[in-house]
Amino acid sequence: MPVRNAIQWWLLAVVSVAVIGFAWQSSRAPAVLHPSGGFAQNGEYASLNVEAVHDRRFGSWNGSDRNVGQLVSEPFVVLTAVSFFVDGYPTRAGEAVYLERADNGARYPLVPSRDPGEAWTRVRFFVPPGWFGRTVRLHGVDASRDFRGWIGIAEVRTELIPIAPVDPWFAVAWTLLVLTAVSAGIPLRYRRNGSRGVVQSPLTFCGMLAAALLWIRLPSMTSGAVLNADEAPMTAQAITFLRHPVPWVDFDGTTSGPLNSIVVSAPALLGLAPTLPGSRLIGTLLLVVLLVGLYAAGRRLWGEIPARIAVLLPFALLCAGLDGAYVSYVSELLPLAMAAIACACLAELAGGTSRNPLCAGLIGIAGGAMPFAKLQAAPIAALLVVTCAFAVCVGTPRNIRAATFVALLGGLLSVPTIVLSAVAVHGGIRDFWISYIVFPRVYVAGNCCTIAGIPFFFQDGPFAAFFSAAILTIAAFAIGSIVLARRFPQRGFSRKVAGSLAVSMLMVIAAIVSIETPYTPFLPYLLWLIPGVTGVIATTIGSFQSTLRSGSAPRWVFPVSVMGGALVALAPVTQGALRTNPYLNHDPLTVQAPIDRRAPSIQGIVGRGQRVVMWGWMPQYLVYADAVMGTRDSISQFQIEPRPFREHYRDRYLRDFVKNRPDFVLEAVGPEAFAYHDRRTQGIESFPQLQRIVMASYAIAVDAESVRLWKRRPDAPVR
Repeated sequence: MPVRNAIQWWLLAVVSVAVIGFAWQSSRAPAVLHPSGGFAQNGEYASLNVEAVHDRRFGSWNGSDRNVGQLVSEPFVVLTAVSFFVDGYPTRAGEAVYLERADNGARYPLVPSRDPGEAWTRVRFFVPPGWFGRTVRLHGVDASRDFRGWIGIAEVRTELIPIAPVDPWFAVAWTLLVLTAVSAGIPLRYRRNGSRGVVQSPLTFCGMLAAALLWIRLPSMTSGAVLNADEAPMTAQAITFLRHPVPWVDFDGTTSGPLNSIVVSAPALLGLAPTLPGSRLIGTLLLVVLLVGLYAAGRRLWGEIPARIAVLLPFALLCAGLDGAYVSYVSELLPLAMAAIACACLAELAGGTSRNPLCAGLIGIAGGAMPFAKLQAAPIAALLVVTCAFAVCVGTPRNIRAATFVALLGGLLSVPTIVLSAVAVHGGIRDFWISYIVFPRVYVAGNCCTIAGIPFFFQDGPFAAFFSAAILTIAAFAIGSIVLARRFPQRGFSRKVAGSLAVSMLMVIAAIVSIETPYTPFLPYLLWLIPGVTGVIATTIGSFQSTLRSGSAPRWVFPVSVMGGALVALAPVTQGALRTNPYLNHDPLTVQAPIDRRAPSIQGIVGRGQRVVMWGWMPQYLVYADAVMGTRDSISQFQIEPRPFREHYRDRYLRDFVKNRPDFVLEAVGPEAFAYHDRRTQGIESFPQLQRIVMASYAIAVDAESVRLWKRRPDAPVR
């Protein structure tokens, strides 16, 4: 495509942005909502916090207090449609949402097609003829007294051109997505002077990937609320690492390893404390490294266009997967970024390069570091190292083969040697062995690495959709690659296809082992599939492109294959877009998800850098206060739940407690706490030795329904 056509595509994107911007300008500001009755209460329920935020979000829950009430908006002029967010059960008897005209009192019911339940959902209704330009009010009525008789309403808008969504954040997001897709389809052409145009540059494409993903994830970086149960523990460990840096001695990341805590502590280089929004920014940057690394690998093997199109599938998945488990920092991100760098180095080795020792060394470093960033990454790390060793044997000149092997081995041993030496010096090898090697094997014993265990993942609908779509994508493109390789006359090309496809499929198999091993349908586990799936797609598209150039296939094969891949990708993308978006309930740049209402009282008592023992699973309180963990555990899951090695973890907990003499003890057990709700069987009362120490040396400072905070008495012994 000539540069002139590329500019036309850019102009088309600009026009699209103008249309979206006009639609947004035609969308009136949210109507102010006035609650009464049950809506005047905080409207909390067990699964989602629907407190009023900036007077724009209200909920009613008929639980033990049997709330009833009404929500009425201020008068506003309605245009062609009205939209708002709703949750709960508005279709049940006693619940109602309707528009009421101010001039004659006429009512128009606004009944969603289904009850959204415990998830905020945007609904849109066109107003009836004759209502355009009229002054109306929106009413929400909660008159039901049964358990599921409640509703929530947020951000009422009226729209002239109903385009969902219609705020500036989405306008910019769609612009970046369009430009990224367009830049992926622009073949590179050298200008007459031998240079590339800015539009055609690989740096432009990588920049578009980064800009689009960062912008789409930006709202999560403006909210301090917890979006995923695993992000707060790693952030709390990062805060502790800055002051007490020895893993398995000062902090224990369980199967997430110590390297995540080190990476999440990166804001300290700028003089900033680790925070939840900061960890999400770091996670997004790691995803950019993942995409760019896979793009570089595909580009080295198959050329520009196959590489660009191949990374669009994971890019679309990451943009559409706005579930809290995706947008928060998860321990899968760091090893995946390392794997992408290793894949790029493998492509360099396969393509023939004078930098063989350097590439092998980087692959070795990645292979040795990945298991210390996530234990589940071990199969993928092992595959990368073995593949590199094979490539060195068959493709490296003899004069540098020995040096390349030494570089691979040196890189492989470097990170484990550094980490374990520090642990050994401080006497933590036994804890490393039990916590990181023995206990995970006992924990998943009998549940992992069996074909019969795969159906377990289909118990979760979104997980099944992503998993199925990924497998279908692999199958479709793998079959296409094999067929084309057999039809292509050049033996070297067939060998290249076979090698690339074999490594990609082995990556998929290793990813499935990593996904299945924990026997838990956790959405971020699906990220392990990205390198292998991307490799299969790049191989197929590269095969198509080479076949077309040789004239061996009809010209319609290439566009049809790309369209087929897009259709296969539609399932995970659509499923991700329809999932609850915890931080996209309202104007993302102006309204933040509410932080736990107990956090300010804890922050007012706990000083920065003070040691706080956590009992329960809500270490976000430590993050909010920038407090250091009082024991090496950011959560007390293994001390509370009746699992193997519980006595070992309890003994270790008490040893750390007595050694560190923490300033505070924080217990998060109760009806509104995460995971643990019964103080008698899960609170400190369930651990008599701990209860004795706390009662003897600490005084209660906060005693709420689901949180208790004790402060150490001056000069009180801790023993």
